[in-house]
Amino acid sequence: MSVEHVVQVRTHDVAIVRMTAPKAARVGQPIGVDVDVRNTRYEETVRVELYPSTPSGYIAVGSSTQPVPVKESGKATRFSFTYTVTSDDLAVGKLTFRALADPSPSRDALTADNELLSTPVVIK
Repeated sequence: MSVEHVVQVRTHDVAIVRMTAPKAARVGQPIGVDVDVRNTRYEETVRVELYPSTPSGYIAVGSSTQPVPVKESGKATRFSFTYTVTSDDLAVGKLTFRALADPSPSRDALTADNELLSTPVVIK
């Protein structure tokens, strides 16, 4: 005797497709950092965390959680952050941002595209 069952498999996949930050900034200046997240499978609630670089690694400075609906190819949902440049950033001379996207409680099928680094921001 054999039994047959239909099993539904739902593959979740969000990706950070772009991060924008200014090319240069000054100490005390608030700068905007935008993180664009694409979703091609199922509507997700995604948490994006932003980390600026420091001499000892990256430290969390902000997070944002919002719905990320499924959009047609090439479209993304924007997460916007503001970061104020510090004298520690000036001491290093440049600043790089790291963004992480987390669709928890769903398990992402391809986690490699859930992280992105910005191009360096020159601190003057």
